[in-house]
Amino acid sequence: GEVPPPPLVELNEDIIKRATVFIMQTYQSRGQPVISCIGSGTLISADGLILTNAHIALPSETCRSDTITIAITVRLNEPPIPTYTAEIVDASRGLDLAVLRITGYLDGRIIEPGTLTLPFVELGDSQQVALDETITVVGYPDFGDAPVEVTRGTISGFTAEARAGDRAWIRTRATIPGPMSGGGA
Repeated sequence: GEVPPPPLVELNEDIIKRATVFIMQTYQSRGQPVISCIGSGTLISADGLILTNAHIALPSETCRSDTITIAITVRLNEPPIPTYTAEIVDASRGLDLAVLRITGYLDGRIIEPGTLTLPFVELGDSQQVALDETITVVGYPDFGDAPVEVTRGTISGFTAEARAGDRAWIRTRATIPGPMSGGGA
């Protein structure tokens, strides 16, 4: 058989935590930024592509937004630091997935494409996981004032969906706090 290519990045928990970002939708009110919605996401490329849930990234009636702010983990045991702004590359409300790209710094400076070298996680293959295996979910457990956390659970099943095949969703009994939504699994 064919030998699979080596992974782009060697995964360990520290790298996964560093590749996890805190996402805040914000809007200006009386000259001050106001946070409307929050969640987690995962850097999937060194130049700043982020995978998250669409409900975290897309503006809506409940998530008023003119800027997507990205906070990163600078020190693993400390809360994330708001550092970047991002734009939506693509999003699907039906699949609840969105891809963001970091495009600037909070002070308004533009980031030239290809100049960032951020920690990232390679996308996995959900066909390779099985029932009763451990699933690890990584994200921020609260409103940005706690460090990134890891929650573990067992894969308890799969849900099919017409557009996405037999494993559109992985079910787990892991307890996932709301702000961890959008984080990597």
